[in-house]
Amino acid sequence: EEFQAYWGNATFDDAGTAEASKFLLRLYVEKRDPKYKPALDKAIQFVLDSQYPFGGWPQRYPLRYEFAKPGKPDYTSFPTFNDDVAAENIEFLLQCYQALGDGRVLDAVRRGMDALLITQQGRPQAGWGLQYTPELKPIGARTYEPTALVTHTTGANVALLLRFFRLT
Repeated sequence: EEFQAYWGNATFDDAGTAEASKFLLRLYVEKRDPKYKPALDKAIQFVLDSQYPFGGWPQRYPLRYEFAKPGKPDYTSFPTFNDDVAAENIEFLLQCYQALGDGRVLDAVRRGMDALLITQQGRPQAGWGLQYTPELKPIGARTYEPTALVTHTTGANVALLLRFFRLT
């Protein structure tokens, strides 16, 4: 759906931004060539700038609000767990801290992990949806993604919480 057109912004969907950012990090760490550092710093700042205050990330950034469909709002600005959007951004930021000692990412990592706790649904189905409204309620996105709690997203978020627990 939204991938069928160019929207003038970047996507976190399917690790689109995270994989490129991790590549820049690896290139800089392995080569230690200062010519790679400005691009890496720009990637880090992009992930930091795109994070919502509560800790989640949108599917696409900068926010455009131009992908509304009849009867459906523009979901590309919704806080997103689908396709590991939050997990990939957290992973990249953790790698930046571990490889570079870049302390500016620590608050973003903590807020990203807090977002998992904030958005987890209560009993009897204590899981996560793919996307969330601005009020942090689960919501469907693409026409074939209904509002639901999703097992693979829930499993990935639980694994991320356990990993973060071990790190801290």
